Amino acid sequence: MEKIRRFEEIPSWAMVGLRVEDAGPGWAELRLPFHERLLQAMGRVHGGFIAMLIDSAVAAALWPTVEDGQAITTVDLKVNYVRPAVDQDLLAIAHVRHRGRTTGLADCSVVDAATRKEIAFGVALYMIVPA
Repeated sequence: MEKIRRFEEIPSWAMVGLRVEDAGPGWAELRLPFHERLLQAMGRVHGGFIAMLIDSAVAAALWPTVEDGQAITTVDLKVNYVRPAVDQDLLAIAHVRHRGRTTGLADCSVVDAATRKEIAFGVALYMIVPA
């Protein structure tokens, strides 16, 4: 968990207030607190922030499986938006589905933190590379 908590110091995470709620090897739950700076012109949370949340949750789930001397980088990210997020905290729940020698694949669901209604879901493929 401590290894993943250090992610909260990443500048992009700090900028939006992204926090690790809970995590373990192969899974992670992240919270994106609502703030007006996340909104797009129509008053909804911008899809780019939701995609960032999915990508970050997958990284947090995969990171404990990575050995010293290795790093990870996103190769592919697919996001499906189910309903708009307006003024609520969002939770992302990610699970690693495959961890190979050079890649890791995980899925992630983003839900309204209060109602647990799904906002979006996605799949991310990461490459495992030398650090």
